[in-house]
Amino acid sequence: RGCEGIAKGTAKILGLTKEKLIGLCSNVLLDTELGIGRYVTLVERRKPSLTNRLVRKLISKVNVFSASRYFYNIVYKPFVDKMRYDDILFITGGDMMCYDDNEVNYTNNLAYNKGIKSVLWGCSIGRNNLTPAKIDTLKKFSCIYARESLSYELLMSLNLKNVLLFPDPAFVLLPEECSLPILFKNGNVIGINLSNYVVGGDNLNTEFGLEVRKLIDYIISNTD
Repeated sequence: RGCEGIAKGTAKILGLTKEKLIGLCSNVLLDTELGIGRYVTLVERRKPSLTNRLVRKLISKVNVFSASRYFYNIVYKPFVDKMRYDDILFITGGDMMCYDDNEVNYTNNLAYNKGIKSVLWGCSIGRNNLTPAKIDTLKKFSCIYARESLSYELLMSLNLKNVLLFPDPAFVLLPEECSLPILFKNGNVIGINLSNYVVGGDNLNTEFGLEVRKLIDYIISNTD
């Protein structure tokens, strides 16, 4: 899994003990099962109460941006407030800048205003993802680590400082052998890696999902 691989790879690259690496996550149990707890001290992010969620919904009817800011203030501000001047904020969601203005802007701006160094780590971003708010917060990062050349060239074209180009940090991890179903030994196999973000939900009853079904039907009918 992408984000988990980045977290593990980052820990190996930095070479620090897990006591010095604090990871804010939405599900400590799941991240522990995925092995991240061996590399990073996991802290579960604050969960908004039912009242918080209702207030957010009401605010969103007036202004979506204000509703998001209200939510981020509850979930992320307590964590950033605990950071000291000699801490560094690593934002490790590789594709987080590919979506709408989100918690990356909020948390980085908080850190910047506190005088804390921040790093956008192993990131990808496209020109069509840029917004004025994103460009503003990109300028506030102490370092930006792009994981492929297209993002690097885009970031450099914005005259940003301290932009580096390296492969995805997950690639420092060693491969792990795992047992596979017997069908992998009997012939050709095609693997399809689906993102629920791209599919448009958790099922295939979407426009993209129907195209995936057509592909599977074609493979079953026309290949071995």
